[in-house]
Amino acid sequence: MKYGKIPRMKVQLHSFIRALRHGCAFFAFAFGALAAFATEDTLSGTIYATKYTDKSVITLDNVTLTTSSTTSGGLHFESDAELIIADDTVNTITAKNTPAIFIAANRTLTIKGGEKGNGKLICKGGSNSAAIGAFQGNSAGNIVIEGGIIEAESTSYGAAIGGGGGLSSKPAKPADCGTITINGGTVTAKTPSTTIGCGIGGGYNLAKCGAILITGGTVVATGGKYSAGIGGASGSNARCDSVTITGGTVTATAGSDSSPIGNGSGTTSTKVSIAPSLANTLLDDGKTRVITAAAEEADLEITGVSVSVANSTPTVHLTCELEASDALLAAFKASDIKVKTATSLSELDDAEFSKDCIANAAVSADGTFSFDVARELPSGAFTLFIRVAIGE
Repeated sequence: MKYGKIPRMKVQLHSFIRALRHGCAFFAFAFGALAAFATEDTLSGTIYATKYTDKSVITLDNVTLTTSSTTSGGLHFESDAELIIADDTVNTITAKNTPAIFIAANRTLTIKGGEKGNGKLICKGGSNSAAIGAFQGNSAGNIVIEGGIIEAESTSYGAAIGGGGGLSSKPAKPADCGTITINGGTVTAKTPSTTIGCGIGGGYNLAKCGAILITGGTVVATGGKYSAGIGGASGSNARCDSVTITGGTVTATAGSDSSPIGNGSGTTSTKVSIAPSLANTLLDDGKTRVITAAAEEADLEITGVSVSVANSTPTVHLTCELEASDALLAAFKASDIKVKTATSLSELDDAEFSKDCIANAAVSADGTFSFDVARELPSGAFTLFIRVAIGE
């Protein structure tokens, strides 16, 4: 079989398709900077809530942490910190009254994956708290996500990632969050529909979120009641400065009376900027916005995709267009197109190429391959990966 640099394609069930980029890893952290961190530690097994007061590099290796503290996050950082999710691990941090992970105001927490990037971090925030970020009456600093698989969920009045719930007492005690940057990894951030708080961004009441920047990775953010999926929530002085998206695949779903990306109910201050090179679609439900990057550096470039999801059955229909070089167009025809589909990357690697789920394959006069792919998802599956090839 001959096929060019065809990126793996991933489709969220209520989302578009996206191409995973090729290229070498970029090491943004110099060795000299690592030496500036005073504490380096690897945590594993069942542990207690831990507070770090100096600069720290912490590796999570199959950690389970549950805390009912009212004054300290499960992992509580008072200074700049780097949190590394070890490959092939699952780490769970659950807090009842505070964030699972807290970073102090004016400090920066950077979360990274390992070489494989398959380590998972599951965070559940407590009452009036973010899962990762601020808690009631205590503002948080900056959050940077570089890699790993992160699942964050708040329980009441806090964002999954970002601000917590502020206190209107005298003096008022906000639960702000600094800037939030996502450069890679797979991030799922959810606030329940019955409570106020963004998936990524602000919490309820006196909870201002700084700028949000997404440059890469796969992001799925779901806002709670009166809250944006990404941006601001509802309440007095609850807002987000700005949301800027320049890359990656982003699916944002709003809570009631809110925008998928931008403002919560009653707030109007969020500035939203989405790079024009990204596909940007509001789905039929009116609450979900999908943003996806095009394929890059591929012999076959994916130039257009549309997705429909049948209401009665969990079937994803993809309509793809592939821009081929003159050489490929001369050598192959539409009937040579094959795909493999799977609900996980590991399953995709073992799958066989097939034409069984392809329909309406054609080549236009300008050299564009177009075809439909239909795949019924098994019960409980929410993600579809496809890989395209042409030729024998």
